[in-house]
Amino acid sequence: SPSCPTTKPMMSAPVNDARKGNTLSRT
Repeated sequence: SPSCPTTKPMMSAPVNDARKGNTLSRT
């Protein structure tokens, strides 16, 4: 986590967006 602080937020951003979209679309 601390080793790749840039990869965490960068991946978290798109992943969160896709997850939120999937949950909203599913509901």
